[in-house]
Parts: sequence; structure tokens; C-alpha cells
Amino acid sequence: MDLQLTKLELIEMILKTQKLSVLKHIKELLENEQIETLSDKQYAEIEQRRTDFIKGKTKADTWVNIKSRIEKSIK
Repeated sequence: MDLQLTKLELIEMILKTQKLSVLKHIKELLENEQIETLSDKQYAEIEQRRTDFIKGKTKADTWVNIKSRIEKSIK
């Protein structure tokens, strides 16, 4: 799928719509896309945790094991 062509098709559809609710939904989707990006501080934290993991300073576990421990602690 060609990205530029898709954008042009969406622009055309937006220009043709007469429904304010549709435009509000599109605006909300696009605004949410902006929010989901990581800040420089968040990215640095993730990179630091990754580096610590690679160097063996921290350890990881599988979701199955983590879920099991949580379930046991709730009982």
C-alpha cells in the first residue's frame, strides 16, 4: 500500500464528509498518535534498562512465571 496515495485518499474523504462526528474521531485518532511517542527521558530510561540487562545487572522472567507468582500472592 502506497503511503502517499493513502494519505491523498484520506484527505479527499475528509473534504467530502459532512459529518462533524467523523471529523472529531479522525482528529482524536491523530492527536492520540502524537501522545504515544516517547519523550527523550523515557527513551533514555528504556535504553539504560536495556544496557543493564545486557550487562547482566538485571534479570528478566517470562510472563508465565510472573503471572504465576502474582496469582499465588493473591491467594
